[in-house]
Amino acid sequence: MKTALLVVDMQMLMQENIDKGRDYTSDKIKTHIPALLSAFRAAGKPVFHIRHQQDEKMSEIYPQKESYQAMPCAEAIEGETVLYKTTSSAFASTDLTDRLRKAGISHLVIVGAVAAFCVNSTVRAGKDLGFEIVVVKDALLSFDLPAYNLSAQQILDMTTAILAAAFATVVDTKSALTSYI
Repeated sequence: MKTALLVVDMQMLMQENIDKGRDYTSDKIKTHIPALLSAFRAAGKPVFHIRHQQDEKMSEIYPQKESYQAMPCAEAIEGETVLYKTTSSAFASTDLTDRLRKAGISHLVIVGAVAAFCVNSTVRAGKDLGFEIVVVKDALLSFDLPAYNLSAQQILDMTTAILAAAFATVVDTKSALTSYI
């Protein structure tokens, strides 16, 4: 069993939403994601970073904009793979599947943003492709949906419950550090 860490969409746009006062879960990601990165790196296990991008210059995730850049808690280091996606799933618009299979990776530990959107799509697609998936709940970022009267915590809880029911093992950072490194 070869395991890799997949860090999804931890870009400055997320920090900008937090700074604007959006309801979110939680500041723990700013310590949990670095702890997981550090442990994977120390163990010599592969780390993949996914960034969402759009080619329209007006987009918040246009590559030359500050909001596109990685959050400080999730920056790649030299030698780590950074893939750029244009779809919700990290698998649909990148060569992630081929890279994982060539490296013999069968298990993924997934963290990042946004839980109900790109993380959810990536987890489901990865499972459909035959990967064993672990989602680290307290290393996921979730935002509210005020138009639907749903808090960030409600969305995170529902998303991870559905993923746990059929697509992934859901754990906390402490369990991930002791069981999957």
